[in-house]
Amino acid sequence: MRALINAIAARLSQIFRSRQDFTESNKASAAITRQLHLADRNQLFQLLVQNTSDLIFITDLNLNYLYCSPSAAKITGYDATELQDRSIFHNLYKDNSASGQRSELIHRLGIYRSDVDYDATLEKELHFTRPNGESYWLEIRFSYFRAPNGTVLGIAGSGRDISERKQAEELSREVSVQLRRAQKIDSIGQIAGGIAHDFNNMLIAIQGYSELAASEANGLHPLDSYLNEIIRASDRAKALTTQLLSFSRNQIRESKPFFIDKLIQGLQSLIVPLIPTTITLQTSLKAASFGIVGDPRQIEQVIVNLCLNARDSMQRGGTLTISTSSVILDESDLTDSDCRPGSYIRLTVSDTGTGIDHALADKIYEPFFSTKSESQGTGLGLSIVRGIIEDHGGFICLDTAPGSGTRFHLYIPANPMLSCYGQDETDTQLATGGSETLLVVEDEPQVREFTALALRKAGYTVITAIDGQQGWETFMDHRQEISLILSDIMMAKIDGAQLLKMIRTVDPHLPVILMSGYAGSQSPAKLLQEDGSYFLPKPFSSNELLRKIRDSLDTTQAQVSRRQRSVLAVDDDESMLQLLQLDIEELGHRVIVTTDADRALHYCQEHHFDLILIDLNMKPVSGVGLTRQINSLAGSQGPIIGLTGYLNSQDEIVCLQAGMEKVLVKPLAFNTLAGLLGGDISGPAPAADPAVNHSVFDALHALRIVNGKAEIAGQLLSILMGKLDQDIGRITESFRQGDMKELKFQVHKLNGASKYCGVPALTQVLQHLEEEISMDSNDVCAEAIAGWMDRLQTEVTRLQQFYAENPAPFSVSTPQEIASEA
Repeated sequence: MRALINAIAARLSQIFRSRQDFTESNKASAAITRQLHLADRNQLFQLLVQNTSDLIFITDLNLNYLYCSPSAAKITGYDATELQDRSIFHNLYKDNSASGQRSELIHRLGIYRSDVDYDATLEKELHFTRPNGESYWLEIRFSYFRAPNGTVLGIAGSGRDISERKQAEELSREVSVQLRRAQKIDSIGQIAGGIAHDFNNMLIAIQGYSELAASEANGLHPLDSYLNEIIRASDRAKALTTQLLSFSRNQIRESKPFFIDKLIQGLQSLIVPLIPTTITLQTSLKAASFGIVGDPRQIEQVIVNLCLNARDSMQRGGTLTISTSSVILDESDLTDSDCRPGSYIRLTVSDTGTGIDHALADKIYEPFFSTKSESQGTGLGLSIVRGIIEDHGGFICLDTAPGSGTRFHLYIPANPMLSCYGQDETDTQLATGGSETLLVVEDEPQVREFTALALRKAGYTVITAIDGQQGWETFMDHRQEISLILSDIMMAKIDGAQLLKMIRTVDPHLPVILMSGYAGSQSPAKLLQEDGSYFLPKPFSSNELLRKIRDSLDTTQAQVSRRQRSVLAVDDDESMLQLLQLDIEELGHRVIVTTDADRALHYCQEHHFDLILIDLNMKPVSGVGLTRQINSLAGSQGPIIGLTGYLNSQDEIVCLQAGMEKVLVKPLAFNTLAGLLGGDISGPAPAADPAVNHSVFDALHALRIVNGKAEIAGQLLSILMGKLDQDIGRITESFRQGDMKELKFQVHKLNGASKYCGVPALTQVLQHLEEEISMDSNDVCAEAIAGWMDRLQTEVTRLQQFYAENPAPFSVSTPQEIASEA
């Protein structure tokens, strides 16, 4: 002991001597150092060890305690005197490891070896236990200490409690394990989802063509029974894809009314193959007259998951029972914190298996928790079950005990509006067709061809597109004709969700149905909810397809209000005003039109308008400026809609900040106006063939722009030709004065008018001229602009010559006139 004290004192003396080398400003500190150097060394040692929170100890060469600091009591739970002469291993967490730990430590320290390195230091983490049974970890540093003459006296060490750090490391390992499991499940989900996506597309073709063939056979062909078997097999395959998608967790919930008893009856054929013959399946269905609103696919998933859990708990066989009943819960029935009063369908899945220990009952819904081995389950089944039921507004009650089986009681809100029906006829009711024009956007050829065929057989006119990009282009070319768009979600280039957003910038009210069997990384459910669009899950039968199409069209038309509204339309382009006025009046509404912003402001002071349509690019007051002036007036007006030939996001932000409700690309489709105002959407009149065919005009384009009305096309062209010289004069004067801003404005106005009137040659020249003017100031080339100005004059002269000879180029021959001429 005296040798140890001498060694510590010698080291302290060395430290104190180094401090005496400080500058003169530290003389007071040097004086204290000298006093410490003269102090009693034993007293100094006691001062150090009594004020440290770490364990300081000395052992002999057999690793038995010779000395422990007072902190031993707090760290180990033993007084220092209790540890005297005991081995440091006597209170290891696992006693049977003490011998091995001691041998390893002696070997690593080199005790009793001739080549021992007396300057070596060893660090080791050991797991100990306190007298009360509590475990803890120490990080210990071992080193030799010697007498001044070099004689080895024993082992000196210090130990620090690292229990919190070890707990954190253990927690980190558990999180890492869960993360790896989650990544594994996610990978499986992506693979399963990809398989389900392709499989669903194949099922549509298999089931769809089989149904079409069966309808042609009409029960009379010898192959009819074979076709029905193919259809039934397809139904079972659809159920399998639903199970595959449960791993992907990317299903889109589709809420609709259904009857759970009927669902369970159809599900039995899937459950029976999943359970061994030693298990008997029983059903007791007593909720036939009560329906629920939800996603039947997800409820099927819940039932199958619970049946699989029940199967695994009955390794030696037993009875699996699925039962339903209708219940009304009041406050006295609520025994669980999750319970709520109300009218419910109670779905119970019970087994006669091993049951669940009450200590585990609160953990069974936790993700990744499972009583099965890793090879038997993921621990996600009950977590998914609870999530689905809660998403449907319900809750779960568990009744179980070890050796007494398990009963899951699922309470799903009953829908009183469905209780008067004895069965759900929506799935078997034959859907009707129609005569509307539909756009089908699908990148899978078999699905696209079957869908188009089924719709055409039902009487619809169908236009198809092979991907989202072509779908957008086709929509823009035919948007006056199209009554509904059916689009896949998972597509290259432009996916279904992006396509929907693009369509909404042009037509906010056109019915759109998104279809998919797997949404991948997308989550369009929120988009569908916000947009009010419809969803058709894959795979679907021809009847499901037709019913969804008809319901969407009928719902959209039913939502159109018949109330007459008052509208103000402001645009300095007379042709656009003419088109707006004709369409709005045809919908049965009152409209005032003006090209003057001051007059529009005066109208707003005198009248209330249900809707105000304002062009953005007007002079001298812009559409944004006029919107601000209208909003500053006393009294309220209806929503203000901005109109523009082209739209960028920055302009849209400025318009919304000014008080516009939205901005739409013009010309507005007839369906768009009907969606904004209500009215009779009779659809475009059949387009007759133009009486003339000349390269100056794209007559078919003009007819589409104005909804197939040849007389309106003629009126628009008349307006354009009446002011053409004046417009060209303004363009020429702006160019002569070098006013690029005014030149761009005038060219843009004329470009819009010629585009709407179907004059492609003139439109093309104006488009190139506008692009040349829009170059950065450093890139604007006066010579190039002058060249396009010459081309513009040539096209104008050509157009005027033709119009002088053909003042009614859009006159048409009706079928009756053609017949009489023949």
